[in-house]
Amino acid sequence: MTVFVDSLSETYDDADGLGYNDDSTSAPFANKTPYECSLLLKQMCEENPENCFHDGDIFAILDEQSLKDGTLLLVEEPEEGDGGEAHSVRAVFGMAETQMALWVAGKTTISEAKERAMQTEDGILRVGMDL
Repeated sequence: MTVFVDSLSETYDDADGLGYNDDSTSAPFANKTPYECSLLLKQMCEENPENCFHDGDIFAILDEQSLKDGTLLLVEEPEEGDGGEAHSVRAVFGMAETQMALWVAGKTTISEAKERAMQTEDGILRVGMDL
């Protein structure tokens, strides 16, 4: 199951549909760089520490490309200088949990993941490329 969180203080009872509403004021991550998303995540956690288990260093972004090709952007410790692009890699959904666990455990790095992804035709990290 995938959960999209706009606010840690609201209760979500109903499922939303696919798509994006440009007029929505409850989409704080829309059109943000990975670095800007990390700042928002950290701010949400500071404001609601009892509801948060995230430190903002490793996370996944589901964006418009996710809807098109079933991938997501994995991010590790983004930096302001490049918006976080150097610290992110596009991957299939099945890679998210394993890749992030390997980063946390220090078994691999974002740089290594990017190198493996760049060896593919479309630059996407796939299952079996995580070791």
